[in-house]
Amino acid sequence: MSKNDTKEQKHVSDLSSKYEESLHPKEKRNSNDSNKETSNSNDDKDASNGTNIKKNNGDDDKEQPSTEMLSISEITDGITEKLNSVLMEMNKSDKEMEKVLVGIDSRLDELGNAFK
Repeated sequence: MSKNDTKEQKHVSDLSSKYEESLHPKEKRNSNDSNKETSNSNDDKDASNGTNIKKNNGDDDKEQPSTEMLSISEITDGITEKLNSVLMEMNKSDKEMEKVLVGIDSRLDELGNAFK
């Protein structure tokens, strides 16, 4: 191969990579962001020997919340139980309201009879 062929191939390669970047600029930005995130991890480079030293945040001692997955039937059973308790409270409130309304109605009847 001649020098011109290699230069032309390099030029074509550069153009194609620029074309690819222009087609996917968001992906390129996202990959750059992910690289920044990984470089900002808890691992620090020790300048003297080049080894990674991990910082201890104290998070190891804390209990992590349970990530146990619930089945659909467990979820629906829980929702049904909660709805039933809410309905029972509403029924109780309705009965109390009915008593109050009956009392008000009887007093209005008494007042109506008094003015006749």
